[in-house]
Amino acid sequence: MCLSVQSVGRTHEYSGTSYRLAIRLFSRANRGSRSAKGASVYLTDEHGRRFLPVRDSSVTPFDVDVEPGQSVNTSLTFHVPSDARTVAFAAGMDHIQYASFIIGNGDLLNHPRLRLRIQ
Repeated sequence: MCLSVQSVGRTHEYSGTSYRLAIRLFSRANRGSRSAKGASVYLTDEHGRRFLPVRDSSVTPFDVDVEPGQSVNTSLTFHVPSDARTVAFAAGMDHIQYASFIIGNGDLLNHPRLRLRIQ
């Protein structure tokens, strides 16, 4: 399963900022559907705080099954308090799997596999 961030929208509110990330999920598998089940996605700030996505029943679920060679567009919305200055999108796995034991993999240390700074 692959993920790409297509765009980032930002809305300033009284209590902070809302970020809406347009996401494209796609499968490069040759057979069998794939999904992002078990993945953890969140925004972080310079204080190490995590901001989880807000549930939104109007968009395709992030953990939807994707058939080989297909893609699905969805979005994730996050609310971040106004004192957060440096925000980054992070993703990792919540559960331990075989790859967790490979040297250099951050799963066992609770480090994200992906971290993208949002400007």
